[in-house]
Amino acid sequence: MRKSLIVLPLLFAAAACSQNPDEMSKPETHAEMASDVAAEGATAARRADSVAATPDIDTSVAPGVAFDFRYVFGLDAERIGGVQEEHAQACKKLGIAKCRVTGMDYQAEGDGDISAMMAFKVDPAIATDFTRDAKNIVEKAGGKLDHANLKGTDLGSNIAVTDATAEQIKEELAVIQKQLELPSLSKDVRSQLVQQSSNLRDQLRQLSQSRSSDKTALALTPVVFEYQTMHSFPGFEGRSPLAGAAAASANSFITMLQFIMVAIGVVAPWALFGGAIFWLVRRFRKKPVAADMA
Repeated sequence: MRKSLIVLPLLFAAAACSQNPDEMSKPETHAEMASDVAAEGATAARRADSVAATPDIDTSVAPGVAFDFRYVFGLDAERIGGVQEEHAQACKKLGIAKCRVTGMDYQAEGDGDISAMMAFKVDPAIATDFTRDAKNIVEKAGGKLDHANLKGTDLGSNIAVTDATAEQIKEELAVIQKQLELPSLSKDVRSQLVQQSSNLRDQLRQLSQSRSSDKTALALTPVVFEYQTMHSFPGFEGRSPLAGAAAASANSFITMLQFIMVAIGVVAPWALFGGAIFWLVRRFRKKPVAADMA
């Protein structure tokens, strides 16, 4: 029995030594956890500062460029619908010639969060002012700008190339037309010239459609607002330092739980094996024969 009691701890020790160090990492010390929390909090603060300092770009400095605005706002769930209405009213005040709503979406998630969207087509001359006013409306409602994206496409250059190509095709058509007026043309040559003229006119129609599409894109600027729920418990907004600290604590807890689960998975089989051996030794060992009483 004594030998069995000695073997069992040795089995536990062997199991602990045999595990892969990569699979069972040591839990973070308090100092390391505090350092991680501070780093995440500082990163979140820098992100918040950079969002708050988002510049207002005057698109008039880029003539011929078609811009596409996309803003993502964070708000309390119960205020998203009201802010959407205010944005729609701001568009309505500008008039249908300068602003119109082209799409809207509002979805309630199972956990109480709200995901919403509103799309506009805005006069390029006032697009920057419109997005700035929309941001102010969100901030007055207790929300914030989470992400802003402004993309531009140089359609002015495309239109210039299209116009030059169209002029060249018109010159070729004029030459062909003069040739077709010659009475001495053979039937085959005339047929070829007619086919060339038809192909060039098709190219002109395609260029005209492309130019018209580019002009329309320059005339109205797409603006899309996305609205996401911002959990407003004081200090725990999406990217606040406290939210970063909470996330770091949760990660540390998960790491510790993983460590415990791996330890149980590695040690438990050896513990069962040792227990079985201990039971078998006790079950089948010979009992000492009592001395005969004289």
